[in-house]
Amino acid sequence: MVSTASNKTNARIIGALILIPFFAYGIGSGVFTSVLSSENYLSNISESTLQLSFGAILILLNSICVLGIGILFYPILKEFNKKTSLIYLCTRIVEALLLIVGLISLLSIITISTNYIDAGETNPLFFEALIQAANKNNYWAYQMAMTILGIGSIGFCYVLFKHKLIPKFLSILGIIGYCLLSIGGLLEILGYPISIYLSIPGGLFEIGLVFWLFIKGLNNDAVN
Repeated sequence: MVSTASNKTNARIIGALILIPFFAYGIGSGVFTSVLSSENYLSNISESTLQLSFGAILILLNSICVLGIGILFYPILKEFNKKTSLIYLCTRIVEALLLIVGLISLLSIITISTNYIDAGETNPLFFEALIQAANKNNYWAYQMAMTILGIGSIGFCYVLFKHKLIPKFLSILGIIGYCLLSIGGLLEILGYPISIYLSIPGGLFEIGLVFWLFIKGLNNDAVN
């Protein structure tokens, strides 16, 4: 049974950790996109270090939140299914690590820009190719993270459904949403850019879960 004393507090902390990434990663990646889409970005990147550092901090915050979700859900899920609790924790760890790998690739564009300037701004096509490769590495890392998150979270939602930890309709939306999220990530990797549409149900589930955790928390009457 879920502890009544800690339910509300833990639920709200988890809810906050789910909500923060919606803004942190979106704004953080937007910072990098705005710099890379500016004119003469090869020279401007090294001059935008402070701006890019802010974006990097937000993306790193996203990874910390992702890891926190897995850690806080682990003891809760363990009461109902030890295997699923471990899989979900590992899923969140791998997701966080992949996003950090992507961030490291993005940060490498600062060094590339500095080298371009030190080289007298010659051979721009070569340095543009390096920056595009770094940006693409981040893209692949993100899509792999979403694919793994989707696959690893299906069992998580099934436990929520089976033991009525949250309303069943919300759990079902989560199962559908994460299935589509993993499919979308795989299709992106294969060259079919439609994940933004397939991620909508999963996004709705997470928003719904946040509201439920803040208002109701997990079901105190849930039993093994």
